[in-house]
Amino acid sequence: MNPKYKARKRRFCQDIALLIALVCFPTWGEEDAEFEIQFHRAHSVGDEHHWVVNGTLIRETADLIHGVRTEQTKRVSNYHIEGVSTVQAIDETGQPQKVDFRVSTLTLRGDGTKPDVEVLPKDAVLTSAYDNGKILFWVDGEEASEEVVAHVGSFFNLPPPGVTMDEIWGVKERKRVQDSWSADTELLTKQFAASGIEINQERIKTRMTLRNATTTKGIPILEFQWDLHVPESNNMHSPDQDSKIEANFHEKGTLVIHQDPHLNTQHQITEMIFESKIDYGYPDEKLWLRIQKKIERTVSPVSEETPPKP
Repeated sequence: MNPKYKARKRRFCQDIALLIALVCFPTWGEEDAEFEIQFHRAHSVGDEHHWVVNGTLIRETADLIHGVRTEQTKRVSNYHIEGVSTVQAIDETGQPQKVDFRVSTLTLRGDGTKPDVEVLPKDAVLTSAYDNGKILFWVDGEEASEEVVAHVGSFFNLPPPGVTMDEIWGVKERKRVQDSWSADTELLTKQFAASGIEINQERIKTRMTLRNATTTKGIPILEFQWDLHVPESNNMHSPDQDSKIEANFHEKGTLVIHQDPHLNTQHQITEMIFESKIDYGYPDEKLWLRIQKKIERTVSPVSEETPPKP
């Protein structure tokens, strides 16, 4: 096999993991209650948040030779992350564009046959920031190694600048529990395009549902469920690679969020499947790649004593 192809294959697996990273509760009690829907929370420089994250990433790859999979590999990685983030820069909407994360623990968990592996030591500072439209990482002020980026890229993604979740997924009218609506697929298409993914807008399928609601101290806490599916026949381009890609992308999850605009506590569970065939231009050789991830994340301001629990 062409050695250049092998090197590009390893690099692409790391790039695509980052690219994708770009993007249960008691019933309210009153069936007719209506709620204002607000996802976006403006941040300020210096805001601090506690993070607790548990995630599983499954990466499968194979070489496609004349359409037959060969050299197939599968890697399962389980992570536990805790620490405190500090917002260092924001865009005009108040979304974080540069964040420092001081590690309490960032561990790749063993599987019973292998011990836990410390990805970064306690009190290390992991910085994520946009640079020319791409998220880059540093550790204690030094550029993060490719190995570290491969571990953290799925967990420390930043929102794209200039567009809020309210603009993509929000609605102006008030909603009841079990109401559903669609995202703004034009904005989603532009968001994908900014990350190097070209998609036919008409093929994007979306659904957001207000699943349930409860209250604490008179403030609603709403549970949402979303589903985003982009079928095959897309043209995806890795920012640093010259390749043609056919991909199938499906993401779903739940999000629990305070409806007080001054509170930034969120509990989120995300499940994603990404499957693709990548053509680098070598005769009869392609790369098959499948990435699955499930991430459970609770983020709460340091000033809040008790975050909402699922």
